[in-house]
Amino acid sequence: MNTTWDWKIEQQCPQCGAPIILDQTDRILTCEFCRTRVYLASKDHYRYFIPPAEDVNREKFFLPYLRMKGLCYTLAGTNISGRFFDTTALALNTAVFPSNLGLRPQALKLKFAGSEDAGKFLEPAGHNSKTIYSSHPSRAPKTSVTRNYLIGETVSVIYAPFYCASGYVYDAVLKEPLSPRVKEEEFKKLPFAAQKWNLNFIPLLCPHCGADMPGNKSALILFCVNCNNAWKSGNNGFEKINFSTYETSRKEVHYLPFWRIKANIEGIKLDSYADLINLANLPKAPSKRWEKIPFYFRTPAFKINPDLFLRWCKQMTASCSEEKPAEEVPAQSIYPVTLPAAEAAEAIAVILAGLIVDKKRLGQMIKTFNITIGDFLLELHPFDIGQKELIYSRSGTTIDKSALIFGQHI
Repeated sequence: MNTTWDWKIEQQCPQCGAPIILDQTDRILTCEFCRTRVYLASKDHYRYFIPPAEDVNREKFFLPYLRMKGLCYTLAGTNISGRFFDTTALALNTAVFPSNLGLRPQALKLKFAGSEDAGKFLEPAGHNSKTIYSSHPSRAPKTSVTRNYLIGETVSVIYAPFYCASGYVYDAVLKEPLSPRVKEEEFKKLPFAAQKWNLNFIPLLCPHCGADMPGNKSALILFCVNCNNAWKSGNNGFEKINFSTYETSRKEVHYLPFWRIKANIEGIKLDSYADLINLANLPKAPSKRWEKIPFYFRTPAFKINPDLFLRWCKQMTASCSEEKPAEEVPAQSIYPVTLPAAEAAEAIAVILAGLIVDKKRLGQMIKTFNITIGDFLLELHPFDIGQKELIYSRSGTTIDKSALIFGQHI
C-alpha cells in the first residue's frame, strides 16, 4: 500500500507557458509570472504520466495504473470500523507487468496525460475502486453480513513509460529490461486508448456577474462575493449550486462547509426530526414541533480522518436548529469544500448505522439497505477560532486544526 501523498505535477501555464508545479490535490492553477488563475477541469478523473528518460528515442508505450485514496468504512454485524485508504494497482488484465509503481510518483514529477504527444497509451481495464479495496484486508471482524463503503475516494490514472528493444519490454525510466523479462508480443495483446484526454482550463470568473472568484487551490466549490452565488465545475464550465449560511455577529470566526442531504431509506421512517429522536433515542423531550421539522442527513463537505468524519456526521445529523439561515456569502473566511456531494451521500448508511441504538436490528438492516438520494444543500457553519482548534459556535465542540491539515492530503 502506498500512503505517501506528496505527488507533484508539472504543468505549463496555458497563458504564458511558464512552468508550474502543482500538488495532486490542486484544482486551481495560479501562474506567478502572468497572474493567470484557472480551474483545472476533467470530464471524469485526472490522468497523469511519468516522463521517460530524455534520451529514449524509441516509441514509448504507457501502461495504466489506478490510484485510489479516501475513507473506507466496514459494517460487519454491529461493528463499524473506518480507515484511510491509499493504494495503486496495475489497471490491466495481465500479471506479466509490474503490479504497482513503487515510489516513482513521489520521486519524479508527473505530467497531465494529453498535455503533449508522449507516446501510445493503453486502455485501463480490469480494476476499479471497489475491486482494489476488496483486495486489501479490513480490520473489521468477519461476519456473515459485511458491507464496505468508500467515501470521498479520489480516483486517478497514472501511466508508466515502457519501450521495446531486441524483442523485449524495457523500463523507459531506468532504460533496463523488466525482470523477469517480458516479450514484446505481450504489448500486442493489450488494447490502446482510442482518444486523447484534454484538460480544460476554466477562468475563475463568475458566470453570473463576471467578477473574479477567489478560492483555495484545492477547492471544489467557488463563491462569488459580488453576487452571492456558489459554483462547482461542470463539463462546459461552472454550474450553480444552492447554499446557505448560518450567520453570526462575531468577526473572528471561520466557516466550515457541510452537506445537507435529503434521503429516503426503504423500510425506515425518517421524515421528521421526531422520527430521528425515536430511531436514535436522542435525549429530547417529546414535542409536537419536532414533527414539523424535516429531517436531513449532514456530513462534512471536507475530508478528515475516518473517526472524526463519522463523529461530525453523527453530531451534525443529530443536532437540530430552528434558526433560518441566509443565502449570502459570509465576509469571514470559508474552509474549502474538498468532498463532492455525491461522495458525501455514500456516508448515509454509515451515519445511520452509527445513530441506531438497537444494534441487533442493525445486523438485519445491513442486508437490505436501499437508499434513494434526494436534494443537496451546502451549509456554512461558523466556528470560533481557538489557538489549536476550531470551536463550533452552536454546541461548543471542537475540531483540531491539525486534523484539517491532514484532511487536505486525503
